[in-house]
Amino acid sequence: VAKWCPWKWPRCLSCRRVITGDEMTTIRRAQPQDAAAISALILGEAHHVTLAPDGAGAELVLASMRADAIEQNMTEGKFCYWVYEDADAPSLRGALGLREGKHLYQLFVRTDCHRLGIGRALWDRMLDDWPSQWDKPEYLTVNASPYGLKAYQSFGFEPVGERTEINGIAYIPMRCHLSTEFIQRS
Repeated sequence: VAKWCPWKWPRCLSCRRVITGDEMTTIRRAQPQDAAAISALILGEAHHVTLAPDGAGAELVLASMRADAIEQNMTEGKFCYWVYEDADAPSLRGALGLREGKHLYQLFVRTDCHRLGIGRALWDRMLDDWPSQWDKPEYLTVNASPYGLKAYQSFGFEPVGERTEINGIAYIPMRCHLSTEFIQRS
């Protein structure tokens, strides 16, 4: 059984798989054993957030993207991740990480999959599948890369500070009032 999603993709109501044409994709909550695949995706796309294309100066940030760091954060219950995957594809198309139910820590989509609705699908899935260990806050924050600013604005985030450059990355602090976002989704 499928229903039409806001981005006009049918979705299986029982397993939440998104059906796009002939392929079947899954958006699911990640497990610690997914850390290596999440890390591979994020590190492969990190050039979108680092000031230097080779990541120089961002070693601390890049270390937080390694599989061992992601697995530890998931195991300790500090982070929850969702992944967007194809049954046929060897790698993830996208991943979203939420830190302690208050901060959208990472949202990465493979470059060849940009502008296909994958970021929005991960965002919607996170909101629909909120981790039970955390209460939903009034606001969710994100440190948006300049590259991802428009995507976050489309989710309902608004800048709350100036562009900051530190530890080899640039970001704009943003927040989203969750009740406003739910109104925008309906």
